Amino acid sequence: MLIKNFIDQNKCNQLIQILEKSEYRTRDIDPQITNETTRAYLAALWKFNFSMTERVSEVFKKELIPSGDYSRMYTKGSELKPHDDANHCEYSLTINLLNIPESKRWPFYVKTDSVIAEEYLMGPGDAVFYYGILQKHWREELVYDKCYQTFLHYVDVNGSNAHLGYKNYKDFL
Repeated sequence: MLIKNFIDQNKCNQLIQILEKSEYRTRDIDPQITNETTRAYLAALWKFNFSMTERVSEVFKKELIPSGDYSRMYTKGSELKPHDDANHCEYSLTINLLNIPESKRWPFYVKTDSVIAEEYLMGPGDAVFYYGILQKHWREELVYDKCYQTFLHYVDVNGSNAHLGYKNYKDFL
């Protein structure tokens, strides 16, 4: 499911500033990165992830707890191979923060059943919600300069993966 303008432009800019000041991984230590200039940020936006829990729970209609965040600044030539996620990514969303040039959109694909894949074109602030461990998702080669994305992950507070979530996340808000 695509929700346009899930977060506003100011929040997108704030999150990019946090990422730009954060440590990141490169291709040398992250095999999912497909080119040398793409950056991966692990848990750089945990406060944002925690703060979004209620809104994300409303969308999925489940009581969720955060279980991780991951962000990337993809560069031209990047791709994301079709995959499903680990158990801590039971309920997931990806939020587009910035496209360079701004007019461009990089398709994000989510397989919604055994045959059909939905294509989502996201502008800054748009979010796609999906079931990370049940639905394969991917991106084909990026043909423009850069794309900033963040991925927020959650688990059902009453589910079999609840032990993977941050149950005391409200203490940090």
